Amino acid sequence: MIPPMVLRVHITNQRHNIRFWLPLFIIGIPATLLIIVVVLLLLPFALLAALVMLCIGQGKWAAIAGVVLLRGGPRLLAVLCALRGLTVDVDDKNEKVFVSFQ
Repeated sequence: MIPPMVLRVHITNQRHNIRFWLPLFIIGIPATLLIIVVVLLLLPFALLAALVMLCIGQGKWAAIAGVVLLRGGPRLLAVLCALRGLTVDVDDKNEKVFVSFQ
């Protein structure tokens, strides 16, 4: 599983012909570091909330929230990796939009 590295966009209408590509691997590195920092900062609050829920007898909800949080990261990565190869091509009489993840 490799996430997409480049986003290509091509927009054409009667007045404009716009083409650009966006290197996603450059955006991905700082975004990954930011996500790690945010998760590490929020982890004590999540553990405290789970402890409070266990103390008031809502342990089932704490377990469900923990499972969702633990599975959320890998699921998000799987969705991002599934974008590789996605091509969206919309064509009209006057306009054309092409988006491609590579």
